Amino acid sequence: DIPNIRLSSIDPADTSDNLVEYFVNSKRICPSFHISLQSGSEKVLKMMKRRYKLEKFSRIINLIKMNNKLACIGTDIIAGFPGETDILFTESYDYIKNAQLDYLHVFPYSDRRGTKASSSNFKISNEIKKARSKTLRELSNKKKSIFYSNFIGEKLPAIVEKNNHARTRNYIDVNISTDYSYEPGEITNLIIDKVADGKAYGRYI
Repeated sequence: DIPNIRLSSIDPADTSDNLVEYFVNSKRICPSFHISLQSGSEKVLKMMKRRYKLEKFSRIINLIKMNNKLACIGTDIIAGFPGETDILFTESYDYIKNAQLDYLHVFPYSDRRGTKASSSNFKISNEIKKARSKTLRELSNKKKSIFYSNFIGEKLPAIVEKNNHARTRNYIDVNISTDYSYEPGEITNLIIDKVADGKAYGRYI
Protein backbone atom coordinates (compact mmCIF):
# COMPACT_ATOMS: atom_id res chain seq x y z
CA ASP A 1 0.00 0.00 0.00
CA ILE A 2 3.03 2.33 -0.03
CA PRO A 3 2.13 5.08 -2.56
CA ASN A 4 5.68 6.27 -3.26
CA ILE A 5 8.68 4.02 -3.67
CA ARG A 6 11.96 5.73 -4.52
CA LEU A 7 14.85 3.70 -5.90
CA SER A 8 18.38 4.41 -4.77
CA SER A 9 21.40 3.79 -6.99
CA ILE A 10 21.07 1.61 -10.10
CA ASP A 11 24.04 -0.18 -11.69
CA PRO A 12 23.92 0.12 -15.51
CA ALA A 13 25.50 -3.31 -15.90
CA ASP A 14 22.54 -4.98 -14.17
CA THR A 15 19.75 -2.90 -15.70
CA SER A 16 17.85 -4.34 -18.66
CA ASP A 17 15.45 -2.57 -21.01
CA ASN A 18 12.54 -4.55 -19.52
CA LEU A 19 13.49 -3.42 -16.03
CA VAL A 20 13.67 0.24 -17.12
CA GLU A 21 10.26 0.00 -18.79
CA TYR A 22 8.79 -1.54 -15.63
CA PHE A 23 10.25 1.26 -13.48
CA VAL A 24 9.03 4.14 -15.64
CA ASN A 25 5.55 2.71 -16.13
CA SER A 26 4.96 1.91 -12.46
CA LYS A 27 2.47 4.19 -10.70
CA ARG A 28 4.14 3.67 -7.33
CA ILE A 29 7.83 3.91 -8.23
CA CYS A 30 8.76 7.60 -8.26
CA PRO A 31 10.02 8.97 -11.60
CA SER A 32 13.50 9.69 -10.24
CA PHE A 33 16.53 7.56 -11.01
CA HIS A 34 20.10 7.67 -9.78
CA ILE A 35 22.27 5.66 -12.15
CA SER A 36 25.94 5.30 -11.34
CA LEU A 37 28.25 6.43 -14.17
CA GLN A 38 31.56 7.52 -12.49
CA SER A 39 33.09 8.91 -15.71
CA GLY A 40 32.00 10.02 -19.15
CA SER A 41 35.26 8.78 -20.68
CA GLU A 42 35.30 5.27 -22.13
CA LYS A 43 39.01 4.91 -21.35
CA VAL A 44 38.58 5.97 -17.71
CA LEU A 45 35.67 3.53 -17.27
CA LYS A 46 37.97 0.79 -18.53
CA MET A 47 40.68 1.85 -16.05
CA MET A 48 38.05 1.74 -13.30
CA LYS A 49 37.13 -1.79 -14.45
CA ARG A 50 33.46 -0.86 -14.77
CA ARG A 51 31.23 -3.55 -16.29
CA TYR A 52 29.48 -1.24 -18.75
CA LYS A 53 30.25 1.16 -21.58
CA LEU A 54 28.85 4.60 -22.34
CA GLU A 55 26.59 3.11 -24.99
CA LYS A 56 24.77 1.05 -22.32
CA PHE A 57 24.46 4.03 -19.98
CA SER A 58 23.13 6.26 -22.78
CA ARG A 59 20.59 3.62 -23.78
CA ILE A 60 19.21 3.45 -20.24
CA ILE A 61 18.81 7.19 -19.70
CA ASN A 62 17.42 7.75 -23.19
CA LEU A 63 14.88 4.97 -22.66
CA ILE A 64 13.77 6.54 -19.38
CA LYS A 65 13.31 9.98 -20.92
CA MET A 66 11.56 8.55 -23.96
CA ASN A 67 9.00 6.87 -21.71
CA ASN A 68 8.65 9.68 -19.16
CA LYS A 69 9.93 13.18 -19.91
CA LEU A 70 9.11 14.24 -16.33
CA ALA A 71 11.61 11.77 -14.90
CA CYS A 72 14.67 13.11 -13.13
CA ILE A 73 17.98 11.32 -13.73
CA GLY A 74 21.10 11.83 -11.66
CA THR A 75 24.48 10.17 -11.50
CA ASP A 76 27.74 9.87 -9.56
CA ILE A 77 30.96 11.23 -11.07
CA ILE A 78 34.51 10.78 -9.77
CA ALA A 79 36.87 13.64 -10.59
CA GLY A 80 40.59 12.98 -10.90
CA PHE A 81 40.74 9.19 -11.10
CA PRO A 82 44.42 8.13 -11.52
CA GLY A 83 45.31 8.40 -15.20
CA GLU A 84 42.52 10.87 -16.01
CA THR A 85 44.43 13.31 -18.21
CA ASP A 86 43.13 16.75 -19.20
CA ILE A 87 41.99 15.26 -22.51
CA LEU A 88 40.11 12.42 -20.81
CA PHE A 89 38.51 14.82 -18.34
CA THR A 90 37.32 16.97 -21.26
CA GLU A 91 35.89 13.85 -22.92
CA SER A 92 34.04 13.02 -19.70
CA TYR A 93 32.77 16.58 -19.26
CA ASP A 94 31.50 16.78 -22.85
CA TYR A 95 29.65 13.48 -22.57
CA ILE A 96 27.99 14.49 -19.30
CA LYS A 97 27.11 17.93 -20.65
CA ASN A 98 25.30 16.44 -23.64
CA ALA A 99 23.69 13.50 -21.83
CA GLN A 100 20.07 13.63 -20.61
CA LEU A 101 21.18 14.00 -16.99
CA ASP A 102 19.55 16.41 -14.55
CA TYR A 103 22.04 16.52 -11.67
CA LEU A 104 25.41 15.13 -10.58
CA HIS A 105 26.87 13.90 -7.32
CA VAL A 106 30.55 14.80 -7.72
CA PHE A 107 33.35 13.21 -5.69
CA PRO A 108 37.08 13.90 -5.96
CA TYR A 109 38.95 10.60 -6.21
CA SER A 110 40.25 9.21 -2.93
CA ASP A 111 42.33 6.08 -2.39
CA ARG A 112 40.75 2.84 -1.28
CA ARG A 113 43.25 0.46 0.27
CA GLY A 114 44.00 -2.66 -1.75
CA THR A 115 42.77 -1.32 -5.11
CA LYS A 116 45.01 -1.08 -8.16
CA ALA A 117 44.25 2.64 -8.45
CA SER A 118 45.58 3.31 -4.94
CA SER A 119 49.07 2.20 -6.02
CA SER A 120 48.98 3.95 -9.41
CA ASN A 121 51.92 6.06 -10.57
CA PHE A 122 49.52 8.42 -12.33
CA LYS A 123 47.82 10.11 -9.38
CA ILE A 124 46.15 13.49 -9.94
CA SER A 125 47.07 16.39 -7.65
CA ASN A 126 44.59 17.60 -5.07
CA GLU A 127 44.51 21.01 -6.74
CA ILE A 128 43.47 19.53 -10.09
CA LYS A 129 40.92 17.23 -8.46
CA LYS A 130 39.42 20.19 -6.64
CA ALA A 131 39.27 22.29 -9.83
CA ARG A 132 37.66 19.48 -11.83
CA SER A 133 35.13 18.84 -9.06
CA LYS A 134 34.21 22.53 -9.05
CA THR A 135 33.73 22.52 -12.84
CA LEU A 136 31.46 19.47 -12.64
CA ARG A 137 29.41 20.90 -9.77
CA GLU A 138 28.85 24.08 -11.76
CA LEU A 139 27.62 21.93 -14.65
CA SER A 140 25.32 20.10 -12.24
CA ASN A 141 23.79 23.38 -11.05
CA LYS A 142 23.13 24.40 -14.66
CA LYS A 143 21.47 21.08 -15.43
CA LYS A 144 19.39 21.25 -12.25
CA SER A 145 18.25 24.78 -13.05
CA ILE A 146 17.17 23.76 -16.56
CA PHE A 147 15.28 20.70 -15.28
CA TYR A 148 13.64 22.52 -12.36
CA SER A 149 12.61 25.46 -14.57
CA ASN A 150 10.47 23.12 -16.68
CA PHE A 151 8.08 22.88 -13.72
CA ILE A 152 7.69 26.51 -12.70
CA GLY A 153 3.97 27.17 -12.15
CA GLU A 154 3.10 23.47 -12.23
CA LYS A 155 1.09 21.73 -9.50
CA LEU A 156 3.22 18.86 -8.25
CA PRO A 157 2.64 16.16 -5.60
CA ALA A 158 5.39 16.17 -3.00
CA ILE A 159 6.52 14.57 0.23
CA VAL A 160 7.08 16.95 3.15
CA GLU A 161 10.61 16.97 4.58
CA LYS A 162 12.20 18.77 7.51
CA ASN A 163 13.33 22.41 7.68
CA ASN A 164 10.74 23.84 5.24
CA HIS A 165 11.66 21.51 2.41
CA ALA A 166 9.58 19.18 0.30
CA ARG A 167 10.57 16.63 -2.32
CA THR A 168 8.49 16.17 -5.47
CA ARG A 169 7.94 12.68 -6.86
CA ASN A 170 10.49 13.50 -9.57
CA TYR A 171 13.08 14.47 -6.95
CA ILE A 172 12.96 18.26 -7.00
CA ASP A 173 14.05 19.62 -3.63
CA VAL A 174 11.77 22.63 -3.04
CA ASN A 175 12.41 25.35 -0.46
CA ILE A 176 8.96 26.20 0.94
CA SER A 177 8.06 29.80 1.75
CA THR A 178 4.62 29.20 3.29
CA ASP A 179 3.92 27.90 6.80
CA TYR A 180 1.72 24.84 7.11
CA SER A 181 1.55 22.40 9.97
CA TYR A 182 2.52 19.41 7.85
CA GLU A 183 4.60 16.66 9.37
CA PRO A 184 7.61 15.15 7.58
CA GLY A 185 6.42 12.23 5.50
CA GLU A 186 3.02 13.71 4.64
CA ILE A 187 2.03 13.95 0.99
CA THR A 188 0.67 17.22 -0.34
CA ASN A 189 0.77 19.47 -3.41
CA LEU A 190 3.01 22.42 -4.16
CA ILE A 191 3.82 24.94 -6.87
CA ILE A 192 7.35 25.97 -7.84
CA ASP A 193 7.52 29.76 -8.17
CA LYS A 194 11.15 30.29 -9.13
CA VAL A 195 14.51 28.61 -9.69
CA ALA A 196 17.91 30.12 -8.97
CA ASP A 197 21.40 28.60 -8.97
CA GLY A 198 20.13 25.04 -9.02
CA LYS A 199 17.60 25.59 -6.24
CA ALA A 200 13.79 25.60 -6.43
CA TYR A 201 11.50 27.80 -4.35
CA GLY A 202 7.78 27.29 -3.97
CA ARG A 203 4.74 27.00 -1.76
CA TYR A 204 2.16 24.47 -0.64
CA ILE A 205 -1.31 24.70 -2.15
